[in-house]
Amino acid sequence: MKIIKFLILICLLANPVLGQDIYVGISAYGRQQMDIAVLPFLSSREMESTAEQMTEILNYDLNYSLYFSLLEDFELPGYSDVFTLKWDKLNQLGAEAIIACKISSTREGLELNALIVDPYSESVLFQRSYSGPTDKYRNLVHQLSDDVVEVLTGESGIFTSRIAYVRKGGQTSSIRICDYDGYEDQVYASKNTLNLSPFWDKSDQVYFTSYYSGKPDIVKSTSDGFTPVAANGNLNIGGEISPQGDYIAYACNIDGNTDIYIKSLSSGEIRRLTFSAAIDCSPTWAPSGMQLAFTSDRGGSPQIYLVNVDGSGIRLLTTAGGYNTSPAWSPRGDRIVFVGNYEGLFQLFSISPTGDNLRQLTSMGQNEDPSWSADGLHLVFSSNRTGTYKLYTMNFDGTSIRELISSPGSIMPSWSF
Repeated sequence: MKIIKFLILICLLANPVLGQDIYVGISAYGRQQMDIAVLPFLSSREMESTAEQMTEILNYDLNYSLYFSLLEDFELPGYSDVFTLKWDKLNQLGAEAIIACKISSTREGLELNALIVDPYSESVLFQRSYSGPTDKYRNLVHQLSDDVVEVLTGESGIFTSRIAYVRKGGQTSSIRICDYDGYEDQVYASKNTLNLSPFWDKSDQVYFTSYYSGKPDIVKSTSDGFTPVAANGNLNIGGEISPQGDYIAYACNIDGNTDIYIKSLSSGEIRRLTFSAAIDCSPTWAPSGMQLAFTSDRGGSPQIYLVNVDGSGIRLLTTAGGYNTSPAWSPRGDRIVFVGNYEGLFQLFSISPTGDNLRQLTSMGQNEDPSWSADGLHLVFSSNRTGTYKLYTMNFDGTSIRELISSPGSIMPSWSF
């Protein structure tokens, strides 16, 4: 069965050595993507417009994932019920998996019934109902998209993930949150002060750096206002939660020098990792939680360094260019994206943790603040390529750049786990 063969390929992706060629083949060059078909959502006549929009959202999500090649312009005569599909007609589509959906109105709002079928084995791979308020139909489709990815690839989908970011406004700035595709954009935290550098924990709590106390501290927003999380010394910036969710890494100035610290979120214990007279900042965790990358000017100019979680084994990672900063370690572990000054402009680059295979990902305007999606296949970043800073996403290799947030002054995005 073709689906089994595809799952074997996906399993290889979990090993960054064995799966490297397949990873690139699926994601960058379109080879070995799974051919799937999304049938138009069925509905009553009154809900036809909503059904069309939901079909478009599902197609967009699955195309965005990089795992699938979606068949287009197909016809399925007599298709009127997702539960009475005819296998002989489905086989004619040439798809390895077919998704059929129907929506209906309920007292609570909207119900979405979905099937994933394998026409070759004539079997139902997945069946589920989703329900929610009618105005939240986008979220229902995103839930389905996550399930499609998991059922057909064994990977977790990113379509119910969210992105936190900063919106600048004069001398102040607010923290905002939107869906992965830019919809449902709303204010998360705002006071008459600077709020910067948001990041997520594994329970979808957003932390950020705020100047509300008169100095930069890392805080979280609660019903009681801003609650300090890291407020030692006179500077606490640039945090990131460990992949295991138990520590926060950040830059802190306690004794007059800015170094990298980690803090236990359970016990509150603080451990200092770097002791350089230089400025060390912008820590990012390896997926294992055993290493971090960070920025330091200890060699005379800002460069990316690696350090073990116990503070040992510090080594220089980047050697090309005179200004490299803001590292972000891929959840897959095989790439570190960073900001480098190239010909007078900030561009995004990626490099392996061994210092090999340096690649330039952007070329237009200034590009900053990279953050990975949880599947390691996409990046969100800020850029002024159209004149003002907005948010964009792209594939891990720099292809398919899409505008995410068009409002000027949008910077410092962070993708949720």
